[in-house]
Amino acid sequence: MDRPILVNEFEDMGMSISDDIIDECVIVCHTHKISASDLVGSWIAYCASSQIDSNDLNKERLATLVKSLTNDKIKANDKKLIENKSNLNESAAPTQSVGSSSSLKPTGIHRSPPPPPPHPT
Repeated sequence: MDRPILVNEFEDMGMSISDDIIDECVIVCHTHKISASDLVGSWIAYCASSQIDSNDLNKERLATLVKSLTNDKIKANDKKLIENKSNLNESAAPTQSVGSSSSLKPTGIHRSPPPPPPHPT
């Protein structure tokens, strides 16, 4: 992540962020593998939901934003795991046991019963 890209993203949204906070944001983007536009978009959404000024980004608020992003990622991963487990359960074909009535289908081969044993005289 290039620092100028991050600066441009903030400026494009009308924000002026201090150099030390930009440096922190670059680290956050690298550490959490998010793009500059995703970070800035998340910051704007966070500000809107928290009713704070988007130009008032400081280390404490950045840490809170990162925690929120991490929690959202964990929730999304948990949701995917639950959905995948549900899909696996739904797609599992029912099995037949050897003794089930459907496994006793006629095969087309008919055998006569064995002859009775001879009677002693």
